[in-house]
Amino acid sequence: MPVFHSRFSVRAPIEAVYQFHRDARNLPQVQPPYPKVLSLRCPDLLNAGDVVELELGPFPRQTWKALVEELHPPHGNPPRALMIDSAIEGPFPYFRHRHVYIAEGESTRIEDTIDFDPPFGKAGWLLLPGIHLVLEAMFLYRRIQTRRLLESLNPKPKTQNV
Repeated sequence: MPVFHSRFSVRAPIEAVYQFHRDARNLPQVQPPYPKVLSLRCPDLLNAGDVVELELGPFPRQTWKALVEELHPPHGNPPRALMIDSAIEGPFPYFRHRHVYIAEGESTRIEDTIDFDPPFGKAGWLLLPGIHLVLEAMFLYRRIQTRRLLESLNPKPKTQNV
């Protein structure tokens, strides 16, 4: 089964990062302009057992339904948090996204792991290099947007010249 990994740090406390990802209204803000989020149906604040319904487009139009399987708030030392969602409908026969948040001082490391089976059966395996490129581009955009949005809420302290 193919696996995709992404890892980056954001200058924000783990509680803020965790709550940001639980708030489904933030998904369109971190999703690249293409494919654009055309519709989003789910509770504003996600909990385990919730279903997220997305329509992406404009072309090709894609419908995704994902189940929030697990959701664990920050705990432990250093604090860690977890969110796992799996597609129950979408272009991939299997798609499971694991988000891990780890406190690192005043920052939080975000680790995403996606296990998936490519679409289109056996022919889909030929698309793996392209799928990985699309995921790399998508997560690069998400990284930039997540930092922009969260770090604006947690500005870097200004140093005083003495």
